[in-house]
Amino acid sequence: MTKLNLGGDPLDLGVTLSDQTDFVCELVYEVDGVVADWPVGTSLSLVFADTAATSWAATVTGSVARFDVDKAETANIAASTPVRLQYANGATDRALAVGRVKRSG
Repeated sequence: MTKLNLGGDPLDLGVTLSDQTDFVCELVYEVDGVVADWPVGTSLSLVFADTAATSWAATVTGSVARFDVDKAETANIAASTPVRLQYANGATDRALAVGRVKRSG
């Protein structure tokens, strides 16, 4: 019997937060291995699924999506908290990657 799969599984995501340290991360958009601007209207967020959902929005400029989160906020996220990288643009809204938080330090 032939099987048809629609959609796709999110990639595995690892987010490591270090004690008493800001979280700074940049994602660079590429198309076929060439750096390109993120599509106009793109938003990216890290969404933490703990008891009170917390999300951190990236600043998207050109080809770079940058997360800058103060250490006071990172301290509130426990190890093993589920996290997803959420992409939104127009009618498209999907989880690009999912995983759990690792604490360091």
